[in-house]
Amino acid sequence: MLAGLVLASGVTLVLTDLTGRAEVGRATHALGSAEGRLAEQRSALVAGSRQMQSGYDQIRQVESATAGSQVDLTDANASIGAADVGIFYDGIDVATLNGCLTGVIQALDQVAVGQVDGAVSSLLAVAVPCQSVAP
Repeated sequence: MLAGLVLASGVTLVLTDLTGRAEVGRATHALGSAEGRLAEQRSALVAGSRQMQSGYDQIRQVESATAGSQVDLTDANASIGAADVGIFYDGIDVATLNGCLTGVIQALDQVAVGQVDGAVSSLLAVAVPCQSVAP
């Protein structure tokens, strides 16, 4: 009976050892797989970080270009303001000038589509306003 008990204990010990070794093998394999996935994720993270930095660089370039455009717009507004003052001081009636230019534009559009007679009529219709604009 003691021999049976020792034999049963020995078999249990061997089975426990084999089971433990199998579990260690599975855990080692799972760890290797997890490390592989972790390396892939790190690589993706580095690529994403580079892409984000590139996006930030592009944003900085756009901001710089926008600042330059704002300076250009400010200069253009100043020029327009100076031109408006010049028109005002030259005594030009802006409404009359607008009427003259509208007729000229209409005549040009008519010439572009082959309506020469209509273009002549449009110019004749604005001849007086256009002559009165001259300083």
